[in-house]
Amino acid sequence: MTAPAEDDVPLRERILAATLVALCELETADLITAIGTREIARQAGASPASVLYHFGSVEGLARAVLDHVYGGVEARGEEVAARILSVVRSQLPVEAALSLHTAEFQRVSGDPELPLRMGLWAFGGREGAARYDEYLRGVDDQARLVLEALVEHWGREVRPPFDVDALLAAHTALVNGHSIRARTAPDLVDARRHALAATALSMTVLRVRGDARDMEDRKSVV
Repeated sequence: MTAPAEDDVPLRERILAATLVALCELETADLITAIGTREIARQAGASPASVLYHFGSVEGLARAVLDHVYGGVEARGEEVAARILSVVRSQLPVEAALSLHTAEFQRVSGDPELPLRMGLWAFGGREGAARYDEYLRGVDDQARLVLEALVEHWGREVRPPFDVDALLAAHTALVNGHSIRARTAPDLVDARRHALAATALSMTVLRVRGDARDMEDRKSVV
């Protein structure tokens, strides 16, 4: 079956399709242009010329926005690492893990810039996506050594096909997803339920040293 000719596709559908393509091709500078430097200057109580004076161009302002939204990686990574370290030192690691994941959920869900991080990943173009990936990897890099110490402290190892990096990525996806969901459906997701799910994830992915079962074997048991 041949694809319909362009003239056979209703104009409304062509406009919608073109809009979707255009949205997917946006860059951070395009988003700023859509707002307008005049409006930005008005909200800042400044003149439009001051925007160009301080940032050189819309692209320069876009870079500064990305630097701000995805900056502070070291401080955020240290915060996550410190919380994991508290679990390592705890005599009751499961309760400490629940406390860790509760605090992490509250940090992420309460961050006013969470929508910006996600939005600029989605609509900030290739640079936005690259900066978000760099941000996540930067936080994970500082959490990795502490998580490895936690696994060692529990006398566990990561169950294949997971490794420490994959476990960190899973936890990041879970806390980000739950934090976004909590803003739209707080009746479904809250700090306690997130902490229970995150702790259960770790308990499932980690195995006692010497246990040869991987995740496929673990699923068959369940």
